[in-house]
Amino acid sequence: MKALERKKTLTFQFKNAYDTEEEIGETKNQRDACQCLYKNYRIKDSYQKSIQYMEQMQRLDSQLDIKNTSKTLQHMEFQKAILLKT
Repeated sequence: MKALERKKTLTFQFKNAYDTEEEIGETKNQRDACQCLYKNYRIKDSYQKSIQYMEQMQRLDSQLDIKNTSKTLQHMEFQKAILLKT
């Protein structure tokens, strides 16, 4: 019975973390919480919820990729501007 209670507590904590990160807009941590929820629900044979968090995790991965690409482009433009000034 203790194992079941521990899983419920973990699920609650992961969901709490996910909600908090969503509120503050921290995509990386939100993605990590999604991954924990996905794995937790998959272990508990809650496949519908597991898939829900897997899909959300993939959307967040895409957002992170876009942010990283944008940062890289900004950095490249900044370097180009510096080179043109010299």
